[in-house]
Parts: sequence; structure tokens; C-alpha cells
Amino acid sequence: MHFSVVCDPESIPGYFDSDKLDKILYNLLSNASKYNKEGGFVQVNIKYDVTGEQAILTVKDNGMGISPQAMKSLFKRFYEGDYRRFNTIGTGIGLSLTKDLVELHNGIITVESEVGSGTVFCVTIPIDRSFYKEEEIDDEIITPEETITDIQLSMTQEEEHPEIKSHSILLIEDNEDLLQLMVKLLKRDYNIFTALNGKEGIVVVENEDVDLVVSDIMMPEMNGIEFCKYVKNNLDTCHIPVVLLTAKNKEEDRIEAYDSGADGFIVKPFNLTVLHAKIKNLLKGKERAAKDFKNSWFLR
Repeated sequence: MHFSVVCDPESIPGYFDSDKLDKILYNLLSNASKYNKEGGFVQVNIKYDVTGEQAILTVKDNGMGISPQAMKSLFKRFYEGDYRRFNTIGTGIGLSLTKDLVELHNGIITVESEVGSGTVFCVTIPIDRSFYKEEEIDDEIITPEETITDIQLSMTQEEEHPEIKSHSILLIEDNEDLLQLMVKLLKRDYNIFTALNGKEGIVVVENEDVDLVVSDIMMPEMNGIEFCKYVKNNLDTCHIPVVLLTAKNKEEDRIEAYDSGADGFIVKPFNLTVLHAKIKNLLKGKERAAKDFKNSWFLR
């Protein structure tokens, strides 16, 4: 493929969160190449809007395009589109996550597409200081010349003033997009630890105070079933509830999960509110069990 970048003017200083912009751009470039063909092109254009207070980032390709029907669900979580037809791996959360990050950055994202001709994604984000609250701006990393390029913003107040949370959860998932999405939705209520496979997960549960584990089943190094068996067969960790996530939906898969000692089993794609409710229910059950044990000890 032919890849090109045009920035006009050559330098656009401004306030932005470099981590979030990196993820936005990565997802848009990933899709542009994934649904394109050999010999195709991907063009990135960056410019000011008419006010000079916002930056406009467009990613254009000449791939197969998106049908009007598919456009309706494009930014929905777990919408996978035609990725299997293109022999690519899809999670169905890339564009949903991209939209969330753009809106978190006080910006907007739009898309235009024509089947057989290609697609254009357009992201508009504010880069003037006036668009952000003072607590969102970190002036400490302004360059010695006092330019404002690459300012790192803290886009959520909880990052600046973290609340003390009563429970800690370990999320184990080798798909980093899905892991990031779960972290984003759960970190408001829980302290979050993460791992990319079962082996990393074991290191966390053995060294941190973990109240509950959510783990994928299909992972490299050590899968979720093996991890769950290890946790439940260890006297120091067997009390920790484990929820397993899987794309498999056969009865024998569910049986295997519960035989390993799992306390919950959720099939992908899943509603994240269901996962949240399952976590709350298991943590309440754990608290009740601890209270009952304490009461029975004092009654002796």
C-alpha cells in the first residue's frame, strides 16, 4: 500500500492528550489498511479548522468502502462488520473505543464512505487551552521554550484525584483493545490490575490484594481454565471469585469452566453492564460469606 501524510501547516502546536490521540490514530490506520487491498492507498491529512482553535485529522483510503446498512452500526461495541470476509482478526470494539476517546477529548468523529470507492474518517479535536479545565492541563511538561506542542492532558478528574476504592479486580485478557475498554468502564468503581495471560495473572494474585478476577479463556502461555484451576487449588487464593469470558457457547464449554472452579461464565460478545452486575453480585456474596464466618466464630 501507498501511505502518505500531509500536514498543513507543517507544525500545529496545541493542547492535546498524546496517549489518546495515538490510540485514535492507530485504530483509524488499522481499519484503513485492514479493509484495503494490495496496491491501495492510505492518506492522512492534518490541518486547522476555520477558527484555528481545532485540529482536523482525516484518514482516507480507497478500499472496498462501507455499505449504508453497515454504517448504522459502525460505532457500536462488538460490531465486527465484514472482517471475516477480509481474512482479518476483528474484535468489534476498535471504532467504538475510537469514538469514546474522541468524545473524551471534547471532539467529534464523522465518516463518509462509498462501496467500491473507499472511506474517509474525519476527527475534529480542540487544541486551544480555553476548551479544557485547568485541572485537565499539566503545565509541567511544557518545553523549555514554553511551546505547547504535545501537552499531556488528564481527561478525567478521577485520574487527577483518585478516590479510595474498597475492592480490587484483576482483568486478564490478551486482546489489548478489549482489556483497555474493560479498564475504562470498571476503574471508576474498582482498583484495577491487568495481565495479558494466565501466567502474568498468577504473579498478580500472589503479590497483590485481589478481590475478584475476570479472565478470558483463550490466551497464550496459560489459558483461563488453567489459571482458574491454579487459583482454586491454592489455599491462599481459592477464596477469590473468578469470572471467565469466552467466545465459545457450547454446553461442554460452560461445564468445563465451572468444573475448573469458575464462579461465573460470560459469553462474548457480551453487554458490559452484565459483566458489571456480575462483579457486583459476586463481591456482595463474598462480603456476606465473610460476615457470616465472622459471626459464627464469635458465637462459638
